[in-house]
Amino acid sequence: MAACFAWARPQEVGALGTAETRSNLPSGRDPVAESRRRPGRRRRARSVCRRRPVSESASSAMEVRRVKCARCERDNVEGAVYCAFCGEKLESTEVRPSIVTLRTSVESPEAGPPPPPPPPPPPPTLPPQVSGVPYPYASAAPEGPTSGMAVASLVLGILGFVTMGVTSLLGLLFGIIGLVQIGRSEGRVRGQGIALAGTLLSGFTLLMLPVGAAILFPVFARAREKAQQTSCMSNLKQIALGVLMYSQDYDEVYPLANRWADGVYPYTKNPQIFICPSETNQTPQSYAYNQGLDRLSARAIPRPAEAVMAFDSQPGTNLAGGANLVVNRHNAGANFALVDGHVKWYSPSNQSALLWAPTGIPIPPWADLPMVPGNMPDLNTPLIPPMPAPPAPPGPP
Repeated sequence: MAACFAWARPQEVGALGTAETRSNLPSGRDPVAESRRRPGRRRRARSVCRRRPVSESASSAMEVRRVKCARCERDNVEGAVYCAFCGEKLESTEVRPSIVTLRTSVESPEAGPPPPPPPPPPPPTLPPQVSGVPYPYASAAPEGPTSGMAVASLVLGILGFVTMGVTSLLGLLFGIIGLVQIGRSEGRVRGQGIALAGTLLSGFTLLMLPVGAAILFPVFARAREKAQQTSCMSNLKQIALGVLMYSQDYDEVYPLANRWADGVYPYTKNPQIFICPSETNQTPQSYAYNQGLDRLSARAIPRPAEAVMAFDSQPGTNLAGGANLVVNRHNAGANFALVDGHVKWYSPSNQSALLWAPTGIPIPPWADLPMVPGNMPDLNTPLIPPMPAPPAPPGPP
């Protein structure tokens, strides 16, 4: 099928050999030759072809929207980017409808039936979808909100390391609830990973809590015992200062052994210093006085840095005695206040180096006697049985 537009050149119109075109021109003139000789006739022939279409049986009209070029003022097909005549870039806003007449040559022996329209493209085929796996080019579904229980579980699980597992139980509970809610929502609620992380952190903290307690409790117990030992040494330090102040007021003579606490109290005025912090029994006093210092002059002690003044002992009141009263209540040892005023901790193996008889005179035997009410030694209990009376001299023979 041969076709041409009505505004085609006269040469192309003449080449078709149609009688209708020749009939529109003056008789006896060839339009091709006329267009070659006279440019004006060429424009006339073009306008004639545009104004007078061919027979209705061989032509059809369709409305086509065209774009006018701003430079050469010629029409171009809609959708064109550049002008087909001058190459100028077209503006898409200048669009106007126009009537284009299509001419189909009936006389041409080459004309035939119009070709069939191309078949439509087949629809795209999708690969088989695996369950639960979306197509790679499919649009992602809108994400749902994050579970509040999951977020709370994660926060409480992290705080469990700081609070020593106090918040871990709640974190474990919220994590389980969050996992159940997310599973029942069928994808409408997010945060499964957050809930799982919070549950694991909370469970780990709860699991490590007994282990940490087993490790830390002995450490805390030793630290507490060390603090009590330090407080006990402070008490003995104040007692030693009170004894020294007493001796300064009484011509450097130490207080009476069976009333030593009563003599020192006016200088300390604090009854709490006579009680050891490690003592569990509710007793007025937890310290004893060295019986060897009973009314002893300070000038008579050659080595005051080794002589015992007061020490950890059994509970009692104005208790005085020797090494038999020592109680090792501080880390398997006892605190001792010495005559020169300093306080030191001694283990049982080192206590033998202490001086209980500062002047070298042994402690009176009655110092270790059992006490009677009033904390006075029971002098009525004989320490040594009486010697038998010597036999009577024989009488005169």
